[in-house]
Amino acid sequence: MAEVEGIDLGDEVRGKASRKKEKLRGEQEREDTRFVMSTPSGRRFLARLLERSGINRTSFTGNANTYFNEGQRNMGLILQAELVDTDPGLYLTMLQESMKGVPE
Repeated sequence: MAEVEGIDLGDEVRGKASRKKEKLRGEQEREDTRFVMSTPSGRRFLARLLERSGINRTSFTGNANTYFNEGQRNMGLILQAELVDTDPGLYLTMLQESMKGVPE
């Protein structure tokens, strides 16, 4: 492609296309997450994943299991951030629904 003052215009076009593709992928991922969160069964499933990841408990064991636990916890934190970013209202609904099943 042509160069203008040392700038390869092909790189610029490829860069714009790449950014557009990444933006569309992010939008699709948020829409997928919103779809799962839009049903009670989807919210229960996500709440179980968060609970099993151990985001609300310590991961320290005093041995090598700490590393495994921290990996699980990190994935839970990534999922939690995605849920909050996608739809904070549905995330709060999920928390409220999951608390209803916990005895006081």
